[in-house]
Amino acid sequence: MNGNWNSLWKISAPARVKHLLWRICRDCLPTRVRLRQRHVPCVPNCPFCDNDFEDDWHVFFGCLDAISSWRAAGLYDVIFPRLHSFSDAKSVIIDICSKEDRNLAGRVAEWFSAQQVRHTDGNHENPLQWNPPPNGFFKCNVDAGFNRQLGTTKRGWCLRDDHGDFIIAGTAWDGGTLSILEAGALALKEAIQGVITQHLGHVLFESDSQLVVQSLRSNAHGTSEFNFIISSIKLLLLDFPHFEVKFVKRQANLVAHTLAKAANSWTRRMLFDEIPPCIFSHLNNEKS
Repeated sequence: MNGNWNSLWKISAPARVKHLLWRICRDCLPTRVRLRQRHVPCVPNCPFCDNDFEDDWHVFFGCLDAISSWRAAGLYDVIFPRLHSFSDAKSVIIDICSKEDRNLAGRVAEWFSAQQVRHTDGNHENPLQWNPPPNGFFKCNVDAGFNRQLGTTKRGWCLRDDHGDFIIAGTAWDGGTLSILEAGALALKEAIQGVITQHLGHVLFESDSQLVVQSLRSNAHGTSEFNFIISSIKLLLLDFPHFEVKFVKRQANLVAHTLAKAANSWTRRMLFDEIPPCIFSHLNNEKS
């Protein structure tokens, strides 16, 4: 295969990361599209956005989560100009390794490594349906969304007990659109604040934004709005040590997703002591 392979091996990155770039360039990454080409029975859609088929280009450049991740890492300006010049992941990688500083190329390579792990986890490790929390725990599912026509950012959350019974839910929307990461982090923060008012001890929060969950476990700091929201969530969690945040697939987060999608149907801030009609069937299905 043609390509400036020496430039790839000379970047400043661990050997395992360079090897991952080589595998991507040699069309060896086990995306869902490639697995189906090898007759592996699986759905082709991206497990995170569910908007397109999961091939190399979508995983690293097409998925909205990936784009937000490039921005959060401060590398979007390195990637964006090349997306108009190339049509495959190999060409983008080789061009970066050939023309950028070896340290900057190494940072980009580390991003590829983190993104690949994220998609591997999303494909294999998380349940495809909602499960009740352990005995004595409560579970709060959280999600965010957008209404492009109205120009609003929407959020929703729902709290249930260990039998799957509804406790309380909340929705919110604001004018203007945040980034995907900012919206997901803000939805989680508002859910935690809403649950705190219920004076509960052990609560498991689930979000289908894996980057938000990973950021809570990271020591990274920054001055962006996203980092500010993450820092405020960390402070809340320090005061409530029995609160836990985990990543879950979209399929297991349907109640929160539906609430966020319907948030514009109500006033800007809503709390529900009774089950909103839009999630009634989801709650019954998941409880059974």
